[in-house]
Amino acid sequence: VLEDALNRLIAEHEALRMTLADGGQMRVLDKVEHYTLHVADLTHCDDDACQHQLSLVRHSFERAQMDFYRWPCFAVHVSRLPNQIDHVHFNWSPMFIDGRSVSRLFRELSVLYADPDTPCRHTAFSYADYAQLRERARTTPAYAKAKSYWWQRLPQLPYGPELPLSLG
Repeated sequence: VLEDALNRLIAEHEALRMTLADGGQMRVLDKVEHYTLHVADLTHCDDDACQHQLSLVRHSFERAQMDFYRWPCFAVHVSRLPNQIDHVHFNWSPMFIDGRSVSRLFRELSVLYADPDTPCRHTAFSYADYAQLRERARTTPAYAKAKSYWWQRLPQLPYGPELPLSLG
């Protein structure tokens, strides 16, 4: 049921079908293949083994290097625990989905999971609409004025702070 709900969400939301094009620009794929959840059966593990496995998944997600040129640019895993508890792990990048959008996606996924017959809410404003508006804004006098102002100010701005580097 969760996999079906997730695939309905993917079909509805462009951000879940985004990748980068060869030039580094974002693109929305019209159709993507069925997303299959990775499920780990931990139902026969004791509590320590379960916690260890959960931390391994969390650690692998923290260290994962996503390929933004290939779909999907997110991962969802399920750890099936004893006592009919499922722990769902999500890994996404803020490259395509911000925190507020993630909250919305989680709410919608919960609704679709609880009631698979719920119709998806259609978004009237697409990423393509946003990209076109953004490009049009670059041709306005207000944009040219702001750009000129900041280019003139740039030499006067202080450098950023020196940040410690992690070598290794």
